[in-house]
Amino acid sequence: MKTRVGSKAFWIAAALFAVFAAFWGSMELIGFKQRRDKAAVRAYIDRVQPLLLADTRFKYVRLLGYSCDSVWSPYMPISGTVPSQADWDALQYLIQTSRPPVFASVAVVVVDSNNKGPKTP
Repeated sequence: MKTRVGSKAFWIAAALFAVFAAFWGSMELIGFKQRRDKAAVRAYIDRVQPLLLADTRFKYVRLLGYSCDSVWSPYMPISGTVPSQADWDALQYLIQTSRPPVFASVAVVVVDSNNKGPKTP
């Protein structure tokens, strides 16, 4: 007579439980990473957006918050307009030296010599 610990059904059930626990644990870790990144981006925006609004060159630039196509590569979109290429370069320098917690790029910020702000319908 076989004991339960030595049966195939026991080992199959134990293996399925281990796979489920590993999958659930990895999903929890991914969720924790995403929550931590979101909180860091919120704190960064609270710290940097007032600096941008205080400078007349950057008054139409907005930090849009946390975004991600994959939890492993989050980014922070930045949009708006600046009056000149020199101001765009200064904005890029300011963003990079302020150490954003996730990838941030000013590539979509537009240089507009009129700089009347975003056009809304």
